[in-house]
Amino acid sequence: MLGRSIFLVMASAVGFAIIGPSFGTSVANVVAERQGADPSVRADARAPAQMMASNGGIVIERGADSHFRATMMVNGRPIQMLVDSGATTVALTAADARAIGLVLNDQDFTGTAQTAGGQVAVAPVMIDRLSIGGIEQRHVPAAVIQGTALSQSLLGQSFLSRLSSLRVEGDRMTLN
Repeated sequence: MLGRSIFLVMASAVGFAIIGPSFGTSVANVVAERQGADPSVRADARAPAQMMASNGGIVIERGADSHFRATMMVNGRPIQMLVDSGATTVALTAADARAIGLVLNDQDFTGTAQTAGGQVAVAPVMIDRLSIGGIEQRHVPAAVIQGTALSQSLLGQSFLSRLSSLRVEGDRMTLN
């Protein structure tokens, strides 16, 4: 039962402790044809601009709420994510998982997460391609949070730790 522990910390200081097996389910293995547009894929009104840096990196502007958000391409589909350097892994909301065509059954939720609202089920997955601008990573461990316990997907350390650098200067975050 104690396969692998992962800790996610949201910017609002609500903590998640995820316990489950290793990340073996490939998103490519559970993708189904998407039926129409999902409203969660639309750009978030709180999302600040993203731009290319002169060195080829990506610059993300801090939002009015003081958080950094990025529109990530998850297996070719845009998903708005909160950049959370305190999160151990990328965490997808159930709605965002559906938006990228990820179909999960109840038996896929093999881990648990403790939230302020109680315990929730999580499904460990492997994202085939996760990118922003010219930065692309393959085979990124992630977790899908069942239900609505997570209000926005998180860009955590399973992506961020693979970058050459992550720098915050004033109201700008630069990813290389």
